[in-house]
Amino acid sequence: MRKLTFEDFERYDTILNDKNEESDQTASWKGLKATEYVSKLAFNSFCGGSMPKIFCRTSSSLFKNLFQELRKPDCCYVTYLNDFIKSTPTTTPIDKVSVLLKKTHILSASHIEEAATIIANTLQVSTVYNKSILIDDRQYVISVDMIGKDEHFSPVLFFQSINDYTLEDCLDCLEDYLTSTYSSISNEDILQICKDFVPMYFYRKHIIKDTDFCGKNIGIIYNEKAKTHKLAPCFDMECSLKPPLIDYALEDLEKDLKFSRKRFPTLTDDLVKHYKNCLKTNAIESNLQKNVSTAYNTKTFNDFATNNLSILIDKYETITKGYENLRII
Repeated sequence: MRKLTFEDFERYDTILNDKNEESDQTASWKGLKATEYVSKLAFNSFCGGSMPKIFCRTSSSLFKNLFQELRKPDCCYVTYLNDFIKSTPTTTPIDKVSVLLKKTHILSASHIEEAATIIANTLQVSTVYNKSILIDDRQYVISVDMIGKDEHFSPVLFFQSINDYTLEDCLDCLEDYLTSTYSSISNEDILQICKDFVPMYFYRKHIIKDTDFCGKNIGIIYNEKAKTHKLAPCFDMECSLKPPLIDYALEDLEKDLKFSRKRFPTLTDDLVKHYKNCLKTNAIESNLQKNVSTAYNTKTFNDFATNNLSILIDKYETITKGYENLRII
């Protein structure tokens, strides 16, 4: 594959004219038009963070692996293209894909971003799709747009650091936030958001040790047409897959597992069962080796995640064995 340059990435403000119409008809998408994503222009100023990032669109040829994954029934990548890709034949149905282009602090950060989403998908945790790329020989990450037509994203900003909260604390705060912020939100949506938060919490806090797991990196997506609310997938995970200076999360692991099993017993049992299967089949290592986009050593990421998975599983088995002994007595 040839080297990428910035000419391969079209900014939305160069695609659309003053009337928010496509100014370059030769660059129009098949099936999806840039005018449907004009909100990305406003979102550019909202993204925040310490590193430059912007929404743009680029060739769909970069995402052949993603399109294959999206057609699988157990795929957990969340993009604006999910329904569209699943409803089309195996051929790539579009020319351009909407992405968030992000510069990274250091070389390894782009690899971490990509690896974290591959591992999340393996563990059946809802996540964006990240790809590590070189543009003009400089490392970047591209995230396929997760915000679809009629959807609006807002961060859950009241959380400073999730590592300061137990799972029970988080769900209490999240429920209060949802009811006070979204007057029209249904009880069904609140329950589903809380249930979806559980695997995200265990993944980011206890498995990949994300030290930047905070409110600005958790979001709610509102669909104004369907009037529904859902939890945004995992995103912005570059501060993970490496040992934190002080591992406060380990102190909360037993508490979190006990609470999760009490609040959502079937969900928690199924989650740990899947973790066990992934360890048994070396699924994380296999998926990392198959899906990383550039040549880098994935062993460190695999070892870090699988070691933390083993700790979580051992702790859970100790807890559940204790419950069984109580029933026998």
